Amino acid sequence: MRKRDATGNTALMWAITEDDTNTATLLFQKVPRGIRKGEDWPTVHSLIQASKDLDQSRWNTLIDEFLRTNAGTSAKL
Repeated sequence: MRKRDATGNTALMWAITEDDTNTATLLFQKVPRGIRKGEDWPTVHSLIQASKDLDQSRWNTLIDEFLRTNAGTSAKL
């Protein structure tokens, strides 16, 4: 899943920007392999850390749990 918009953001990145954990959870459920393999995880973590408006702990827990439960698929972490 490497689909990006004109600014280079993925659906997961937009979900983080909009603080929409429901969309992130839906993406994780519907396309776990595509998200796991195609996402730029360092950028995702940087996006979370850069936002002062997010509950960073909640987002980090959500992302870490997804990565842990989908560890069988290789990814660039």
